[in-house]
Amino acid sequence: MKNFILITFTILLAAAPLRAQGVVVSGNTGVDFGFISEGVDVASLNTLAVNPDGSVDKSGLAVGGGSHVIGTGQGSFSVRMADNSAGDIYVEVNTSAFPSNISLINCSTVLGLSSFAASTPAIDSSLKQSPAVFNYGGQFSWTSVLNIVPNCQSQSCFPNAFCIKEGSPITDPATDCHAYADFCYSVNFVGEGIGLRHRAGAALNFGTACPPPSGGATGYIKVAPTGAVTTRGSLSCNPGTGATPDVFDVVGTGNPGLLGLLIPSPQDYRITLPADNTVRLTSGANSLNVNDFASYCEGDDCRVGGLGLLGVVSGIPGTTSFSVGAEVEIPPGTPAGVYTGYYPVTVTYAP
Repeated sequence: MKNFILITFTILLAAAPLRAQGVVVSGNTGVDFGFISEGVDVASLNTLAVNPDGSVDKSGLAVGGGSHVIGTGQGSFSVRMADNSAGDIYVEVNTSAFPSNISLINCSTVLGLSSFAASTPAIDSSLKQSPAVFNYGGQFSWTSVLNIVPNCQSQSCFPNAFCIKEGSPITDPATDCHAYADFCYSVNFVGEGIGLRHRAGAALNFGTACPPPSGGATGYIKVAPTGAVTTRGSLSCNPGTGATPDVFDVVGTGNPGLLGLLIPSPQDYRITLPADNTVRLTSGANSLNVNDFASYCEGDDCRVGGLGLLGVVSGIPGTTSFSVGAEVEIPPGTPAGVYTGYYPVTVTYAP
C-alpha cells in the first residue's frame, strides 16, 4: 500500500484559524474509525460508533463483518475568544451539513459494497468556558456481501458541521452561529491484506536553519528515524531546531498456524522509500535536495499480525508502526522560505 506524504523544512505555522464574531476555532483532529478487518463474507448491515469520550460501540457490527477494529479515536477542536478573554461558548450539531452517503477511495474492486453512510455526530458538551476543547464522535454504516479488499479507505470533512456561538444559546444551528467547525473522519478497510496509515500529527520536518554564507560549505540536516538530529557544513542559527521524523501505522494479518487453527505467527513486511535524488523540497522557484531516506520499525522488528487465536481465520489484524528519516542538503546562499514537498512510502508483505 502506498501513501504520498508531505515533508517540510523550517517550522511550519499552523493553518490560519477561522475568526468570526471574536471566536477562534483551530486544531480539528477528526474522528478516526481505525482499521477495520472483514474476515468472512457477510451481507448484514454494520454500524460502528466512536463516542466523544473515545469509547467505541461495536454492538451494531455483524458477526465477522467488521468485528475487529483497531486504532480508533474521537475528534476534537479548540475554541477561544479572539482576545483570550473568558466567556460562554455554545456548540451544537448542524444536522443540515451531512450528506446521506460517503465515497470510499480505492474500492473499485470491492464487489457488493453499498450504503456507506454517516450519521450526525455527537459533541461532548454544548456549553463550555473559553478557552475550551470540544470532543466529538460519530458513526457510519455499511453493507458488504463479499470480503473487503486492502486499500479501501476514506478520509474527508463535512463543512460547517458544528455551529459555534459565544455569549448566548444557539437558536438555529444552520444560521445562528458566529463560527463553524467541520466534522472530519478517516476509515480504513484492510481485509486480510496489509494497510498503511500516516500517523496523525506526525511529519518529516527538518526544522529551521540559516543557510551557509556564499563560499561556505554546503550544509546538511539529517533526521534519523529514531529521532536523532545531526548537522554538518556551514549552517548557523541552531540548525535542526524543531526537526522530527515521520511516523506510520501498519496493520495486517500474520502467517497461519497449523491448518490455520493455531496462533498465527507475525509476518514480515517490507518498506520502500525514495531513492536518492528523487525528492526535492520547494519554496517558490527554489528547491532543496532530500536524500538518505531510512526507516526504523517499532521494536526494531518489521513484522505485523499473528495476534490472538484464530487470527487468520477470523481476520483479526495486528498493528505496529515505523518511523522515517532523511537528510536535506542546503547549499550556500539558499533563499529564506518554507520549503515543502512530498515523498512516497509503500509497504508490502515480504516474500
